[in-house]
Amino acid sequence: MVSIKAGVIALALTAATAAGAAWTAQGWRYEARIADIRREQSDLQSDLAKQAIDSLQSDITRIATAASQAAEVAPTLTRQVGQLSRALKDATPLPAGCSPDLVRLRNLTDAVRATNTAATGSQSR
Repeated sequence: MVSIKAGVIALALTAATAAGAAWTAQGWRYEARIADIRREQSDLQSDLAKQAIDSLQSDITRIATAASQAAEVAPTLTRQVGQLSRALKDATPLPAGCSPDLVRLRNLTDAVRATNTAATGSQSR
């Protein structure tokens, strides 16, 4: 009977050792899989960050170009607005119910043209 007990105990110890080894190996596999998932997520986040940086650099370039264009037309636009303001200020007031004369109409048209030119950022003629 002693040998059967010893055999059962040995078998139980062997089974426990095998189960422990399987448990440990399974843990290693899961840890490796988790590490792979984390690496994939890091790669994805890195790609998204690179896209955001590229987009930001493109936006900065477009803003710098627009600012340069605005700086080029600013003196001309300021001069034109000043001329139009003086012309409108120096014009004689219209009596009630009267329509604008050709000079006043041309000044208003020039003011609208200068405003539209400034809004679109194109050079005036």
